[in-house]
Amino acid sequence: MRNAFIILSFLILVAVNASMACSVYVDNNAQKVILTDLAASYLDLNLATVSATTVSGYSKLFSDENPETLCPETLSTEATITFTYHPSKKEDCQAKVTVLRSTYIGEDPTISFETVSVVDSSAMCAIAYSAMRLPRPVRPMRKPPVRPVRPVRP
Repeated sequence: MRNAFIILSFLILVAVNASMACSVYVDNNAQKVILTDLAASYLDLNLATVSATTVSGYSKLFSDENPETLCPETLSTEATITFTYHPSKKEDCQAKVTVLRSTYIGEDPTISFETVSVVDSSAMCAIAYSAMRLPRPVRPMRKPPVRPVRPVRP
C-alpha cells in the first residue's frame, strides 16, 4: 500500500510539473512581415513600385532559457526576402536580402533588445527594350504659301 502511495504521489508531481511547463506562441506570419519590412527599409525601396515579394528559408530559434520559469528569453528569426519592383516603366528590378533578427521575449520588463543583421544582399535591373519607341526623323515644316499683298485704294 505504501508503494502505491509513493507511485501515485510521484505521478501527481510529474503531472503538476508538466502542466506548469512554459508555452510560447509565435505568429509566423507576423514575424515574416517584420522581416520583410526590415528588408524593404534596408534596401530603401518605394513599396508602391514593388510588384511581388517572396519570403523563403524562414526559420525560428528559441534560446537563453530562464532557469526559474524554464521559458526561452530570446527569439531569433531568419528569412531570405526577394522583391520584384519597377522603378520606372522600362526597368524591371529584383533585390534579394537575408535578414537575421533576435529579440527578447522574456518576462522582465526592464530588459528589451532587438538585433538586426542583413547579409547576402544583391540587386539587379534590366531595361525592357521592346517597350521602347524609336524616335522618328524630324521633318522640317513646310512654309505656308505667300499671298501677294494688294494695295489699298483710297
